[in-house]
Amino acid sequence: MFKETVLYSTTKRIVDLKGNERRIFKDVLDNDIVKALIIDLNTRKQLKQQHIDSLGNELFNRFTQRSVYGVSDPLGRGGQPYEVYQTGDYYDSFQVFIRGNAIVIDSNPEKPNASLFEMYNENIEGLTDESKEKLIALVRDLYINYVRKYIGGLG
Repeated sequence: MFKETVLYSTTKRIVDLKGNERRIFKDVLDNDIVKALIIDLNTRKQLKQQHIDSLGNELFNRFTQRSVYGVSDPLGRGGQPYEVYQTGDYYDSFQVFIRGNAIVIDSNPEKPNASLFEMYNENIEGLTDESKEKLIALVRDLYINYVRKYIGGLG
């Protein structure tokens, strides 16, 4: 008789969540909203506005040995901090994948004359602690909604 109660079915759904953390992680994070936020935080926020890599270090061009554009920059950015942006192709190459219990950011750093990873470093891909906190704020609400729906029998 107890097996036919709402309390039993709710408890069973709660217990069923245990051991399914990877699936839940993927279910919650593998969507266009989360992926777009990650890309926006990495490209627009960190690289373009803050001029920093994923470790919070200012962008430093190893070839020019500077952290600012040269006076002769063709786009008129002389003296401004690097933002790893010229045509937007690099930012457009960013993709996010949810694999297991990890978020993977991938981009194409190869340019006709050099690799952006060689020019700056590989840490231009990835999120700073500040960006991670913004992502966590969004994801926390998504997790809460997911669990509520699942426990309520809607998931």
